[in-house]
Amino acid sequence: MSAIQSDYRTFKHIPSRKCYQLIMEIPEEEFANVCQVLGYPRTGENTYVGIALLGNSIVTKPEINCDKSEGEKLRTRAIMLCKDENFQLFVSHAISTKELTIDASLMNSIAYLKHWCGIQSRSELTTNINAQNKFKELLEQYKSWQYENLYAENLNRG
Repeated sequence: MSAIQSDYRTFKHIPSRKCYQLIMEIPEEEFANVCQVLGYPRTGENTYVGIALLGNSIVTKPEINCDKSEGEKLRTRAIMLCKDENFQLFVSHAISTKELTIDASLMNSIAYLKHWCGIQSRSELTTNINAQNKFKELLEQYKSWQYENLYAENLNRG
C-alpha cells in the first residue's frame, strides 16, 4: 500500500453522472511517483483509492450549494403552484364538482393540496414518499384539466 500526500483544493459536481470530483493538487516533481502508484486513468477501468486526512489539519464545514433533492423540488413546486391563479381555478372547479362552493383563493389551494396529499404541511413533501406520489398524481390531473379547460380552445382554432 502506498500513500500520496496532496492538498485538497475544491470539488466539482457532475450532474450527468450523479457524482462529485474531488480536486487534489500535488507538486509537479511528485507527478511521476503518483503515476507509478496509481497508473494513468483509462476509460472503462476503475482505480479505487482511499482518502485520509493527514497531520493536524482542521476540517470545517463550508457552505455548499448542493442540488435540491426531488422532495425539496416538489415542495418548492407545491408552494409556487398554490400561488398560480389557474391552479386556484382548478381547485375551485374540483371543489364545486363535489357540491361545495367556495371561491378560488390561495388558502383554498393550499388546503386542497394538503388534503389531497394527506399532509399537514407542504414541507412534508421533502421526505414523505406517499405524499410525493399523491402530489405527482394531482399534477397530472391539473395538466389534464388545463388541457380541457384552458388550452383546448386554442388548439381547436384552425
